[in-house]
Amino acid sequence: MQRSGGTLESGWSGSHHSVGFGPDGADGGRALCGGHRVLGSARGTSVLRRGAPSGTPVESGAATGSGPGALQSLAVGRRDVRLCSRRPHCCRSIQPPSLPFVRIARVLTRLNLGGPARQTLASDPLLRARGHSLRVFCGQPEAGEGNLADLLRARGIEVQEISGLRRRPSPWGDFRAGRALRRALQDFQPDLVHTHASKAGWLGRRAAWALGLPTVHTFHGHVLEGYFSDSVSRFLVRSERRMARRTDQVLAVAHATADDLVRLGVCSEEELVVVPPGVDLDPFLSIRARSGFLRRQVGAGSGDFLVGVVGRLAPVKRPELAIDVFELLCQRHPQLHLVFIGDGALWGNLAQRIENGPPEVKERVHMLGVQVNMVAVMSDLDAVLLTSSNEGAPVCLLEAAASGLPVVASGVGGVPEVVAHERSGWVGENVDEWAFGLDQYLGDERLARESGQRGRVRVATRHGAAALADRLEAVYSSVLGLDVEAPASPEVSL
Repeated sequence: MQRSGGTLESGWSGSHHSVGFGPDGADGGRALCGGHRVLGSARGTSVLRRGAPSGTPVESGAATGSGPGALQSLAVGRRDVRLCSRRPHCCRSIQPPSLPFVRIARVLTRLNLGGPARQTLASDPLLRARGHSLRVFCGQPEAGEGNLADLLRARGIEVQEISGLRRRPSPWGDFRAGRALRRALQDFQPDLVHTHASKAGWLGRRAAWALGLPTVHTFHGHVLEGYFSDSVSRFLVRSERRMARRTDQVLAVAHATADDLVRLGVCSEEELVVVPPGVDLDPFLSIRARSGFLRRQVGAGSGDFLVGVVGRLAPVKRPELAIDVFELLCQRHPQLHLVFIGDGALWGNLAQRIENGPPEVKERVHMLGVQVNMVAVMSDLDAVLLTSSNEGAPVCLLEAAASGLPVVASGVGGVPEVVAHERSGWVGENVDEWAFGLDQYLGDERLARESGQRGRVRVATRHGAAALADRLEAVYSSVLGLDVEAPASPEVSL
């Protein structure tokens, strides 16, 4: 199956439509803007001119320009809200036409191959090219997770490792990491601190508050329920509520994540901004044909159908269910291969199950570990399968869609905001439903190709690196009380 960033076999031209998600559109009847403020939304968005009376809307992109300008108010649904409801001084007029030089400290638990690190790799070089100074503070990834630190340094971003900063709880290690992080921030003297995910969010914001620095925190999903005992979960929720009250701006990568935060009482709708994830999709959009890289590794031919399971082999990802799906389909489809791309705690369990499985599993289920060249990997796949029990907005699905691949996934977290059910993929809840979705693509090459094309259009503009950098600039300007226009990236419903 040939895939191209410009032209595919069916003659798709690569153009896209600047339309919003309709109430009966591909997102299951839910308008994407929902009740939360979203940066990059065309539907329900108006821009108030600087100096214009309140309630005088101008169509997005009209007269205001597409670059930095007036601080934008967003009309989400029927509510007209500012980007930062906590800081009224954000609305004052300042004459400089662009966001001035800003020193940004970004704090992540680790620079593994996961979503937060991949988005940092996409956005921060662009922010640096726009004149900002950035430094990333992080701990060490766990074994088998990969490390993007050197790649980030190669793109001109300073990376400073913080001793003791680890994903796993450790009272003494966390104390040491918090103290080291505070010293590092004091040395860097940033204008604001942007933290990501749980551990880095707790330690980073506390260190920033001790120094009187403004804070932004992004929830890339959460661990507030379903991960720990009820008592631990209640403690985590109370802690996040206290943290949110002191955070200048709380962000979520998906509306589903934002809904959870509001439902759990972490913060209100007015205090949340949804910033969809963005990564460098250009290499994936430029895929024109199979590389052969992956097929040579697994011994698959050009007529075989390769399904990729991309991500950490962790309990929350439930990779064992992918083998269940394969076992339901393998005898009916002898061309089917299942390929695990990633590493993690469940590697040994999966390897043992494959070794002890029937001949079809032994011969056609493959474990390749972490792969750095994901463009070569995606170019050789025919579909991507995700069986997670919890997600934020999976980067692997963005890359799969940009590569023109149909996606079969569990309908958790922000997945339905990325995958349009029966349009760009198949969203199911269990092994039988995922097997049914894959079976359709295995039996109909045209359907698989058309679904992949729709997914490619869907993510091309909304989830690119430049779109993420634009949205982050708008958030930072709001928090710092500067005057810059929020972007209005088009959304696509197919």
